[in-house]
Amino acid sequence: MTQATQESAPSGNTPVAAAATKLSLWMVLAILLLSLGLRAGYVLQLSQDLEFPDEKQYRHIAENFINGHGLTVSIDSQTEEPLHEPLEIHRMPLYPLVLALMEKAAWGVTSVRLLQALLGALSCVMIYLLAAELAGERAGRIAALLASVDPFSIYFAGRFLSETLFVLLLIASWCYVVRTWKEVVGGAPASQWLASSLVAGLVGAAAVLTRSTLLPVFLLLPLVWLAVGPRRIRGFAVGLLILLVVAMGLSPWVARNYKRTWDKEAGGRLVVTTLNVGESLYEAVGPFATGGPNKENTVWPVETRITRQDEYARNRFLLEKSLTYMKNDPVWTLRLAGTKFLRTWNITPNYEKLRTPFYMTVSLAWCLPVFLTAILGLLVSLRRFRMLAWLLLPVLVFTLIHMVFVGSVRYRVPMMPFVLVLSGIGIWWVVSKVFKRDRGTVEN
Repeated sequence: MTQATQESAPSGNTPVAAAATKLSLWMVLAILLLSLGLRAGYVLQLSQDLEFPDEKQYRHIAENFINGHGLTVSIDSQTEEPLHEPLEIHRMPLYPLVLALMEKAAWGVTSVRLLQALLGALSCVMIYLLAAELAGERAGRIAALLASVDPFSIYFAGRFLSETLFVLLLIASWCYVVRTWKEVVGGAPASQWLASSLVAGLVGAAAVLTRSTLLPVFLLLPLVWLAVGPRRIRGFAVGLLILLVVAMGLSPWVARNYKRTWDKEAGGRLVVTTLNVGESLYEAVGPFATGGPNKENTVWPVETRITRQDEYARNRFLLEKSLTYMKNDPVWTLRLAGTKFLRTWNITPNYEKLRTPFYMTVSLAWCLPVFLTAILGLLVSLRRFRMLAWLLLPVLVFTLIHMVFVGSVRYRVPMMPFVLVLSGIGIWWVVSKVFKRDRGTVEN
């Protein structure tokens, strides 16, 4: 066995030359086998039924696409009753398109779940790479092994939801964001960091086309680089370049939405994400808001029935109504934000059907040590503020988004890879203290 080595991200204000991160091949294979085995074993014992309304809606969009009706929603996600007018810009397109491809190839429910098990296993390998880039190969091994056995990641591999695909694309993109940063800081040839930034932007665009919550992270990317440096001006320009590539990747979707919202009087409308934002915000802050998913108990304003035929107008009306509620009762809005934060970072499931002794025990046994060691990893890395900036940016943005919109453990799943990297740092710090081992780059 050969010990893998790597150059960590620069600490303090001292740039270092960026060297390619070398990973242990046997470790990659071990991560793949362990993570794939656990996920495949889990999904193979599931029934063929789809449990959540969002699962049924994603599959419904895929079926509509195959039948020539586009990426439309034509049934109510809660009641499954037909809508008077189909919703054409209700979900980001990539995950329904993947399901449509699988459906067209006559893949059954189990086959799709097995594909997601593979995607989840690949995500664990990407977490290994990300952690090794930022914190050292040994911390990377720990983070990847934690990711392999993450019960929440395993659970969502068995659901027709976008989480598994999104996490893979998010971490793959972020690996190249970090790679670009290290190459620019280390004085690598322009062709090298240009190639990395291109990959980061294109994979990032695919991730945004899966879940739009990533878009604000990329919007902040140039500013974060400008703030933490080093090479702030060049970094700001490279951050803008990555953002430009993301925009180019989103442009077919934006153009499609412009055409779908065309009106003789108003022309087309600019819709970068979806027209589901207003509905989601009303559910999160309206008079029936609980902090969690509550669409089944939400009574929608009468005006939304009138504007149902105009998806753009309905979305704008619900946005304005929601913002009015927030403005008129800021105290209640802040209380809801606190509830959403607690729901998102709850160490036990919020979903009533999963609040069984088994799931509660597994959740507690997993979350407590991971969160505590992640806090330790954060504390011992405070001097490495640049590394922390890249790790914490997605976590902070996603958390803030779900303190406004609905909070749920489900929405924590994309943040967990970054938490696991911190946990890997914390665990390796303890191991190195106990066994008097060299901590490598963790304290650099």
